Amino acid sequence: MGDPVIVLAYANDRVDASRYLRDLVEEIRGVRRILEQHISPPYQIVLRPNATLEDLIEVFDRYDDQIVLFHYAGHADSLQLMLENAEGEAAGASLAGFTRMLTNLSRLSLVFLNGCTTEAHALAMIEA
Repeated sequence: MGDPVIVLAYANDRVDASRYLRDLVEEIRGVRRILEQHISPPYQIVLRPNATLEDLIEVFDRYDDQIVLFHYAGHADSLQLMLENAEGEAAGASLAGFTRMLTNLSRLSLVFLNGCTTEAHALAMIEA
């Protein structure tokens, strides 16, 4: 088992200007800065900007038993987190499927979702 891993992921809608979250990059920078100042090594921060579902599956597979914290920032609704596709458009990751992926991470102890309407996601994760 390697060092604990903190995954910071964010996704935006880079195609629809009316849905573009312009402060998202600064939020992730701020979260990373706080973590680096207040959490003692050894740990590894894995950053996934413009995250696609494939990106997160790869990270979860690679760091499976090391991930202790997952932070997501971006659009969401009660049924899905809005990740991105290869073209930068919003692409939904279903509540059920994403919850299943997270609950398979044996050391995961904190999930932070910064997206609209994520209460159902939090309740599903608590229940799982």
